[in-house]
Amino acid sequence: GVHQGVSGGSVEEGLRASVERRSLPPGLSAARVAERLLEREGQLSTAVGRGVAMPHSRLPIITEAQHELVAVCYPERPLDFSAPDGIPVGVLFILLTANPKRPLELLSQLARLCSEAEFLALLRAGGSLPALLSCMKRLSTGWAGAL
Repeated sequence: GVHQGVSGGSVEEGLRASVERRSLPPGLSAARVAERLLEREGQLSTAVGRGVAMPHSRLPIITEAQHELVAVCYPERPLDFSAPDGIPVGVLFILLTANPKRPLELLSQLARLCSEAEFLALLRAGGSLPALLSCMKRLSTGWAGAL
């Protein structure tokens, strides 16, 4: 899904608010998911530059593949994720997966997409789910169903 206007003035607050916006599989609490994402963020920033971060957990959070998700969250204010290029983050891709290799696949595909001027401009404009999916399909990523 796509979530506009996510509150929070810090990385922690922004991640917690982003997770709370998502419906999660039964038995999985937003607090637990946020803690796992913050754990990972404490090891190394998930900011990839250009105002984009891709928070994810190193270990699977979801137990079944059909519950995996990618959420695009737009914070109310850009957040300081200590990005390599120093640009505050205005777009979060929250990745929750059931397989430890899946985040790497998604990160690779998202990084490629974010290198495309059309997709990056759409993200910066706060693109809706239909607009993002349409752009992803045009760019032939083959995984647009994950959002």
